[in-house]
Amino acid sequence: MGNIRTAPSGLLFQALTLNDKDLLPSLENYFVKRYGKILLEYGPFRFDAFTDYYRNEMGEELWKKYYFFAQAISLENLYRHKLESQSLELRYIRDDKRRINCDPGFLTLYQFGLLSTKAYSHRNYLAEGIYAETTLIARGKRFEALPWTYPDYQTSEVLDFFAQGKQVLKNMFSGSDKRELSFDH
Repeated sequence: MGNIRTAPSGLLFQALTLNDKDLLPSLENYFVKRYGKILLEYGPFRFDAFTDYYRNEMGEELWKKYYFFAQAISLENLYRHKLESQSLELRYIRDDKRRINCDPGFLTLYQFGLLSTKAYSHRNYLAEGIYAETTLIARGKRFEALPWTYPDYQTSEVLDFFAQGKQVLKNMFSGSDKRELSFDH
């Protein structure tokens, strides 16, 4: 029989999709105030080439940027980050249309996952209408896509970004860095 342990820790992730890159400084300021120092970032990059899902609501030219934050989080109440992202999106609505889409997630040594309000076969219910999906799985130092992994998370540059996040997290859990590990909840 296995032993029951506390929730694992990981790095908080945020993906921002937006139709105006000029919004990035205020959003990054919000994230830093809420989650602390930005540890790693990737982008912004053109997102409209990957999907037209947001086109009707957000426009033709879309940008995306990824963030990991320096403060490790407990996965115990992970769903709260998606509830918070929903509130943030509402702040930026103009003419009944979103200008930003926030997709929080988490990185552990074994996987990368995203949070969602949508049920699907590969998503597990967490709480308060929020689901979690495993988006990438770790294989050695790298991450691999799954059949449902969104195309923008499958590029070699993005997979390198996640591998870098995994290495940082691994360093946090080893040696002297372990005593500096803190949690948000």
